[in-house]
Amino acid sequence: MLKKTIFGGCAAIACVIAVSCSGGDNSSMPKTETPKTFADSIAMYTGICDGAELLNNMEKWPDEEKAKFDKEKFLQGVKTILLADTSESFRQGMAIASNYVQMMDMAKAAGVDVNREMFLAYLAQTMNNEKMSDEDLTKYKDAYQSLGSRLNDKISEYQIEQQAKAQVMMGKMYEANVAAGKQYVDSVKAADSAVKTTASGLSYKIIKEGNGKVAKAGETANVIIEGKLIDGTVFMSSNGQVAPFPVDDLFPGMTEALTTFPVGTRVMLYIPQELAYGQQGNQSIQPGQTLVFDVEIVD
Repeated sequence: MLKKTIFGGCAAIACVIAVSCSGGDNSSMPKTETPKTFADSIAMYTGICDGAELLNNMEKWPDEEKAKFDKEKFLQGVKTILLADTSESFRQGMAIASNYVQMMDMAKAAGVDVNREMFLAYLAQTMNNEKMSDEDLTKYKDAYQSLGSRLNDKISEYQIEQQAKAQVMMGKMYEANVAAGKQYVDSVKAADSAVKTTASGLSYKIIKEGNGKVAKAGETANVIIEGKLIDGTVFMSSNGQVAPFPVDDLFPGMTEALTTFPVGTRVMLYIPQELAYGQQGNQSIQPGQTLVFDVEIVD
């Protein structure tokens, strides 16, 4: 469905991909082997498909994020968890350590780089000593709460600053995408007189006329569909198969199209941002992006 999430967000990988690693020392990684059992086959195909999906997702990252990403360290992190001691006590330690890491990373971003070795030393010392008296515990807790309050203030200030920066960046992205989308649709209309525009601002070109019924509110249209960005990037597709779209559960431009054109119609839709995902965007669509759809209404 074309709600505030994208239909078909994770495409199935239908081929085996051989990945050749370069620029990193993978000698500490387990060696790949030919599967001998059903469980081995699950391991191989899951590893290949998840690895390929991660690579595909990375291609969508901003260049600065891709430049900072270290595949070798990422794989070492995965290996550390997957091949770690399986005892319950060890796993509990790993779980709580993940929480500590998140807290300390957040503090570091806010300018407070917590000494992790010192923290670990005092944690171990306290756990290995006798139970602390209520009086001493109250004293330490009072100090901790005071320090924690100051730290929370710093983190809050940092988060407010980051949010403000993000809003400025998103605003610039939105304005640029709106302008690019308008320019694109204008150029399409100038080049092809068959492209029409409705009162709402939805532009379209009929590829094949239909003469069936028109979907009404509360009904579901079965369509073959592909959605692209104006640069040609495919962000969703039914892969030539018929997919159901409840017309009330879509963004305005798609609802308008499916309740306007009859069954049998194939149409190109040029949907401006205000009739699509607007200023919010979603995981696949940036704020302000114009969307292009090839839609065939089958039933």
